Amino acid sequence: MEEFWILNDTSFSHAVSPLYASFIIPAFSEGTAASFKKLKFMFNRLNLKLYKGHIYTKTEPFKGDSNKRFQANKELMESIYPILTKRMNQMIKEQFLPYYNKLDSFTGGNLNLQRGKEILQSLTDFYKTAYDLHFDIVMPQMSLNTEVEEYYKNLTNKKSGHDVYELLTGKMNKSLETDQQLSRLALTVKGDAELTKIFEEECTETLLKKLEENKAAKSFMAEEDTFLKQYGYRSVVSHDFVGETWLENPLHALLIIQGYVNDGYHFDENFKQTVKKREQNYNEFLEQIADSTHKEEFKKYYQWALDASVIREDHHFYIDAMLDAKARLFLLKLGDLLVHHHVFLMKEDIFFLYLDEVKSLLENPVDVTELVEKRKKEHAEHEQMSNLPRYFGVPEPAHLKEAEKYMGAIEENDANSEHSIKGLASSSGTYTGKVKVISSTKEFSKLEKGDVLVCKTTTPLWTTLFQTAGAVITDAGGILSHSAIIAREYEIPAVVGTKISTDKLKDGDMVMVDGTNGIVTLLNE
Repeated sequence: MEEFWILNDTSFSHAVSPLYASFIIPAFSEGTAASFKKLKFMFNRLNLKLYKGHIYTKTEPFKGDSNKRFQANKELMESIYPILTKRMNQMIKEQFLPYYNKLDSFTGGNLNLQRGKEILQSLTDFYKTAYDLHFDIVMPQMSLNTEVEEYYKNLTNKKSGHDVYELLTGKMNKSLETDQQLSRLALTVKGDAELTKIFEEECTETLLKKLEENKAAKSFMAEEDTFLKQYGYRSVVSHDFVGETWLENPLHALLIIQGYVNDGYHFDENFKQTVKKREQNYNEFLEQIADSTHKEEFKKYYQWALDASVIREDHHFYIDAMLDAKARLFLLKLGDLLVHHHVFLMKEDIFFLYLDEVKSLLENPVDVTELVEKRKKEHAEHEQMSNLPRYFGVPEPAHLKEAEKYMGAIEENDANSEHSIKGLASSSGTYTGKVKVISSTKEFSKLEKGDVLVCKTTTPLWTTLFQTAGAVITDAGGILSHSAIIAREYEIPAVVGTKISTDKLKDGDMVMVDGTNGIVTLLNE
């Protein structure tokens, strides 16, 4: 039978750089093999492969006594459900933070070729450990969500249980916390007339310069610096080394603050409302359950799921984003060393080589400028590709169902017509507004208050757009994707996993987004 590989555009919505591919492909394969074995999952591992710079995933099913394995997994899950968040925080504290401190000291220290090669090896090894822990953290939470969804469906007799996720909002996580801090910095600006004037009048290019020259802005800039030291480990390109981190360029955060200043956005007030609404909806739901045994059982699982609802965003903050950002800063240092040895022209060129090439250049530095130029050109071509195959091979129905939850539908929906696009209902409500198609962080400023955000997918870096948008439509992602989770937090309608929204919709189109039923209707005259 031909192997079934599926385009993983939920996690990797872009063409990845050669160096990142060399890190992530073995890390995924070995990391999932280790964690799935520990968790007694029904899969052996997840494999990744590269096709024209894009990442495809294949699930390797467990071969063995599946009933026995299923029972063992069930017992194990039940024992860790109550402590999922605590367990994650312990792993972060004991494994990730100490390694990051070590990596920071390498980045800040002196480097020669031999030492560079040793640290590079330790970094690739740590990626494997990191992804073992990563899946050890996220997989049990996914299975808890599935349990809660099933309970909810049985109690409500509904065909779909996606409504239950609206009962899991209003829990502070690292993405929301980042937003909260940015909102507070915007309030600091609003409290000072001179600062407010700078933010209201300056255009992007001159904002940072104006603030650095201004005496009144001195303490504000110190506050922003403190913010960046804590929250600045996000790259403008998620899941790769090529994107600048916020830490390297304060302008990324300043532009978001500028948006908040102009919109008069107040995070804390909005968040209080979300919490209140969640508690109200939950209590109303409980009142509808007549059977007290079922009610108690649901309450138990629900509390665990609510406690664990921070995992999706928090693990991303400390693992996916922070590891790539800190690795990037070290690799740039290594790039500098190789520029010094006349290997290529700019430190960023290191990202366009594969790991084994970098290792051999650290042993024997030779000029690879031409190769790098060729790779950059290829990478740019891969970035522009729009008609990639959704998958290779023949999917089994069970595979599709499982994949859909996290990655959205594999195929474009048959029910699509000239005027309507079908996706997954993931945050309820309807909204009518004007489309803005955003393809990268460079285009964030295009989105105006009340626009409908249309994009391939979102990552925590995009969270700040959700208070501006009236609704969200994505190509990729399922009901448990970042886009779906954050739309529910901000109580805006969302239809995800449409596959075609960025191709079919263009700036200025009027659409009605029905997040309750997963339908987008084009209203253009």
